[in-house]
Formats: sequence, C-alpha cells, structure tokens
Amino acid sequence: MGTSEGELEDALIGVADILDSQADFQAKTEEALELGADGLGVEHAHLTRIVPELGHWEVIASTDPSDGAFPVGATADLQETFCRRTIDRDNTVALYDAPNQGWADDPAYETHGMKSYIGTPLRLGDRPVGTLCFVDERARDDPFDEAAVAFADWLASTLASELRLQERELALESYDRLVSIFGRILRHNLRNDLTVVRGHVERLIEELDRPHDPLQLESTLERLIALTEKSRELRRIAEEDSTLVEQSVRAVVEESRTAVESEYPEATISTRIPEECHLLAFPTLKTAIQELLENAAKHGGEAPTCTVTVETAAEAVTIEVADDGPGLPEHERLALRGESGTHLAHSTGVGLWIVWWIIDSHDGTVQTSVTASGTRIALTIPRPPMNRQLVGTGQSQ
Repeated sequence: MGTSEGELEDALIGVADILDSQADFQAKTEEALELGADGLGVEHAHLTRIVPELGHWEVIASTDPSDGAFPVGATADLQETFCRRTIDRDNTVALYDAPNQGWADDPAYETHGMKSYIGTPLRLGDRPVGTLCFVDERARDDPFDEAAVAFADWLASTLASELRLQERELALESYDRLVSIFGRILRHNLRNDLTVVRGHVERLIEELDRPHDPLQLESTLERLIALTEKSRELRRIAEEDSTLVEQSVRAVVEESRTAVESEYPEATISTRIPEECHLLAFPTLKTAIQELLENAAKHGGEAPTCTVTVETAAEAVTIEVADDGPGLPEHERLALRGESGTHLAHSTGVGLWIVWWIIDSHDGTVQTSVTASGTRIALTIPRPPMNRQLVGTGQSQ
C-alpha cells in the first residue's frame, strides 16, 4: 500500500475545486476528506475537534458511515489517540507501520488498532481546535513521503481558513439578529414611553402648581434609563470575544455574587459549589449568572435571599439560581425560552432574554420552576459544548 504522485495531484486539484464551491463547510469537508483518503491510499479520513484542557476528542466530519470506525459524533479520550502526539508536537505526525515503529504499546494503537496514521493540527489563531487525520488498519509498504505530508498540511491549513471564515459569518449573523430584535424592542418601548412622557410634560406646562401623576412620570423615565442600559449590555455581548476559554465556575459565580451584593447590599446570596469545577465557556457566561442574581435581588422584596448551586457531571455542568421572591411571572418566563415577543417590553424581560441567548450559544438549556417558595432557574451547559461553529450549522435560531 502506497501513494503515487499522480493520485496526490488529482486529489489536490479535486479538493481545490470543492473548496471553491458554494457548498457549506460540512459538505466541503466531507468531499475533501474522501478525495484526500483516495489520494493518500488510506481507508479512513476524519476531522476532529479537540479540547486539550479536558482531554476531549470528537469526530466532526468523516468518510465513515454511522456504523463505521470513526463516524461523526464519535468521542474518545484524547490520551488514547495518536492525535495527542500531533497536538503536543504542534506538527504533523506520520506513521506507516505503528507497531513496528515502536508504538505497539501506545494507548492509541491498543485502543484503535490503526497501523497507518498521518495527522495534522488544526488551529484557529493561536489555539489548537482539532486535527485532520488519515488512518488505516493496514501498514504501508513505505513511509508517507514529503508530498503526502505537504498535502495533509495544506488541507489542514485550508480547512482552518474555512473555519475562520465560518466563524466570522456566524458572528455577523448573531450580531445582525441581536440588532434586529433589540431594534424592534426599542422602537416599541421608546414610542410608548415617550408618548407617556410627552403627555405628562404637556400637563405640567398647563398646571405647574399641580403636576399630573409625577410618580408615573418618574417610573416611565426609569424604564427608559434601564432599557438604555440593557441596549449597551446587548452591544457588549454582540462584540464579546467568541473564543471558548476554560473557566473556573466557582470564580465566575463568586465574581457575579460580589458585584450584585455591592449593588444590592440588602440581598443575601449563598453558594454551593464544588472546589474543582471547570468549564469551557464563552466570556459571556458571567453575564448570564449576574443577570439572574440581579433579577432576584432587585425583585425579591425588602431582604431577598438567593442560593447558587452548581452540580457537575461528565457531560454537563448545571448552575441553579434559587430565590425566595414572589415568583417569576409567566410573561417573563417566555424570555427564558428565547421568545422575543411583546413580553420584552421592559428591561427585566430583555435581561432574561439575554440569559437565554448566552446559554443557547453554549448549546445549553434553561429550565424554570416557580412555586410558592420562589423561583428556580437552572442553566445547563454541555461539557464540553458541542460548539456548532465547528460543524458549520451556526447558532440555533
């Protein structure tokens, strides 16, 4: 088993044509993998997503069917794959007869039994996000030559460029949707509230000695100010760095707790968090937690109490915020389900909708329970997140 220059040249031309097409990233990648596997003379080809900090390895595009050796969605311990060497060395690793090259006792060979492997790191900026792999159960007659390694390097670099383009397009789509939704909210609220303000001002001019309902005027102005603050928050979220980073859940919760207790000193916030709990998440996670704590402190009565409980599992982390307030109204619960209707007619609804948006961007879920003793809101985030940006489907709409 080997590779001819003609086969590699045909594969190179074919892949270049595919990548110039208008197909989506997933379709382009799968076709490119097929041609690459044929050109290199191997049975399997796949693109993986890797989270080195968590030892996570996952196939996100593959030439294999669902019942094959490496189908899309297959996961493994990174330490039991040859890809760990690729990531550690930050360079292409090529094996043509693994057991006879000193790899017989390697966990990767013992687990998967692949004798031929050529793997190249996939990077977005300075961070490794995956590998491009061509593997086979059969040993090769000869080592992968320089042309084969150069082909794998070129394809990995090209796919990384496609991913960067995909990330930019998804970021623009996300930003446009935020602008569209909040523009609708602002138009509705500003029109209604400014009409109220104008009416009161006209009456004040007519009856300077008897102001007409000054409390309602003050309340309306406060709503406008709060809505303006939420607009700034939405803008910050839209422009936030979309890089997943490893975070200490304890640190994120404690920072949020400190900020809210400083603004609402009458509130009592307690926490139940494991000592060691880390999560791969976007920087906006803190905003979601702080938004829930602020909502509980602001609307929970004279001396509100709130408890943040964190539960961890192999697949996910759940952050629950429980308060003893009067209970979250049904129209505000709609915001936590991602609905963007008339219930976003005030800053609280917008704030809760922001929580949903952030958790949804992590492929997570928001569950709400309201009883006579208060409200419980549970944020569940997969660990690690599926990160749809790497499989070309974008954020859910």
